Amino acid sequence: MWRETNDEIVILELQTATYLTLNESGQKLWFALLKGSTLGILVEMLVSEQGATEVQAEADVEAFLAALDERSLLEGYS
Repeated sequence: MWRETNDEIVILELQTATYLTLNESGQKLWFALLKGSTLGILVEMLVSEQGATEVQAEADVEAFLAALDERSLLEGYS
């Protein structure tokens, strides 16, 4: 479960009843995931919008996806 409130996204991790919030980059990645973006698209997005290097963007996206997956928040994403 998640909600957009003011300028942030709040996600409720149901298994532990823990609330998570996303920073600006995380919010952009979250919305891109909802649209079905691939790993490559997410990396390119960070490179073009945040000025990250491709290596750093890929590491950041993989860490973000791993954190979501660890909390079972990636259902239906491949």
